[in-house]
Amino acid sequence: MKKGSVRACHCRNVGVSLVCLAIFAFCGVVNAETVITANLTINPAPTVKPGAVLKFQADVFHNPDFDRPAGTRMRIFVTRSDFSWVSDKLDIEYPGMGSVHVNFNDGFTIPADAKSGEKFDFCLVYGPWLQLSNIASVKVLVLRSIRTKRIEQIKIPEKIEKKCFLTLNFISKTSGFPGTTFEMIGVFGDEQGIKMPAINKDGKGNKLIVLSWSDTKLLVKVPADLTPGIYKVGVYCSDPCQPGAITTYGMVWRDFHVFAKIQQKKYRK
Repeated sequence: MKKGSVRACHCRNVGVSLVCLAIFAFCGVVNAETVITANLTINPAPTVKPGAVLKFQADVFHNPDFDRPAGTRMRIFVTRSDFSWVSDKLDIEYPGMGSVHVNFNDGFTIPADAKSGEKFDFCLVYGPWLQLSNIASVKVLVLRSIRTKRIEQIKIPEKIEKKCFLTLNFISKTSGFPGTTFEMIGVFGDEQGIKMPAINKDGKGNKLIVLSWSDTKLLVKVPADLTPGIYKVGVYCSDPCQPGAITTYGMVWRDFHVFAKIQQKKYRK
């Protein structure tokens, strides 16, 4: 067994006094005597998210350099390298050959405010002055949320389900110039004014001009001031649960290609 100058820090008495605890905290695992006779593993690892709960298990194996006879009762536990946290303590018998596998009940929770890249080190301890295992570590990884534009599937309250039920099966044209008229075929109901046909691009919405309305067919006109590009055509519904808000309730939107206006040449007389 490797001998160290930290023997003065050992607390071998059965009853651990307050003075002993103070010395124990001062010594710390990093400065403690070390005989590697166990392997500590952490799950999950090696990267974790804030709030993750770490679980620990260890294999204590026979090491001829460890001056404990086989069958020696050992009380072991997991600790952070700075002793700011310790797990439940388990009693085992030191193996004469092979190894002993142990699972610890206590888990360590990564703080919710942990920063990305922050490292947490743990090891298996006996005594509490003797480090038995390797240093097992995890690193916090915080993924940046990626915001994407999407149509959310919203649960429809029963009282407004019929009023806002919309289905767009197809459109009679998939391209045209500003001012073009086309038909929208589907199930729309008769609530014109509550429901609003629209043509959108890059998250910006424009109203389609409604020329005629029926339960199953709308005749609409593309606004004259639209710029060229690929647009999405669909129907919004005002949400009575949220005044001023509009939603689509899962409507399938159709592509519509708006072409550039044809400039007519002017001839001088």
